[in-house]
Amino acid sequence: METKEIIIYGTLVISIIGISGIMINRVYSKKGMGLRSVQLMAILVVFPLLVILNLLDILPVSTIAIVAGTIIGYAFAQKK
Repeated sequence: METKEIIIYGTLVISIIGISGIMINRVYSKKGMGLRSVQLMAILVVFPLLVILNLLDILPVSTIAIVAGTIIGYAFAQKK
């Protein structure tokens, strides 16, 4: 396996485990999906996707930086 493939599979595994952990936590704690849970799941989906698109040279670095900044702003935004 090449290094790129290892990183791609690793990010996918981390994303799947993270989302599964959030869902299991929400079910067993008998709490609904809150704002922060949805934001964390969005981050766990988008950031691995950005890493994969960057490794495969599909998106330029500037585009990835813009999307990453937008997602970080979304995650840290305060609901008023």
